[in-house]
Amino acid sequence: MAEFFTGDLLNHQILEIIKHPHDGHVIMVSPYIKFHQRIMDELNEHKSNTKPLLTVVFGKSAGNYKKSIDRVDLEFLMNYPNVQIRHEERLHAKFYGNGSDYMMSSMNLYDFSQNNNIEFGIKLNLSEEPLEQFEKNASKFIQDVITRSELIYQNNAVYEKTTFMGFENVVNSVDRKNRGIVTPEKQTSSKKATFIGNVDNTGYCIRTGEKIKFNMRMPMTQESFRVWSIFEENFYPENYCHCTGENRNGQTSMARPVLEENWELAMIKQKL
Repeated sequence: MAEFFTGDLLNHQILEIIKHPHDGHVIMVSPYIKFHQRIMDELNEHKSNTKPLLTVVFGKSAGNYKKSIDRVDLEFLMNYPNVQIRHEERLHAKFYGNGSDYMMSSMNLYDFSQNNNIEFGIKLNLSEEPLEQFEKNASKFIQDVITRSELIYQNNAVYEKTTFMGFENVVNSVDRKNRGIVTPEKQTSSKKATFIGNVDNTGYCIRTGEKIKFNMRMPMTQESFRVWSIFEENFYPENYCHCTGENRNGQTSMARPVLEENWELAMIKQKL
């Protein structure tokens, strides 16, 4: 059965779809993404449960992802325990589904759209039998869009292969993968530190403060670098000094990973 929604009822129905991941899967397809706080709250409710798989597809970025998705939202998604983030440049459709219900809508996952625009959506229930040919065609089309889209990041907990909307899930990996995001060579964090007097080759991630090998060219953990490399803003403010781990709240960056007062010590560490 198809139902038609607008205004606050449309917002509510999309939240309900996100809130109830039937078949262990939630799909959100939207060219532009800037989450309303209510959507982030609903997604946060699932973060303690690694089973539901969240698939997000965005687009219309012309080779620059930040045109289509806000940095805060991308970092939020990359920290989700079981997620795949995909990109389809030609995407204009909007779709939200959970394995039982899905919504085809005019509305982007954009807080301005939810608060200001005149939007509508058509909700279909896939649990009702028999499915109409229209529903089958719509399901297959959305699955084809997801399959053809570029997987740029995934963080998947171990799960068994399942079906969604009558089709096999397109991802069955059990580890972290990245495609389309430049990543550094794997760091050998298990290597024993070398000491010269009281100076060793320990560094600190300028974003998280975690201990890593000192390297002025790579002053971040691999996870932090994956996020940074999407936007590649050399002067984006970071928190920690790569040399000492001091928290200075925005005084370091990829271009200047070491505080000025620690520069001499950094030069010694760089030679280790």
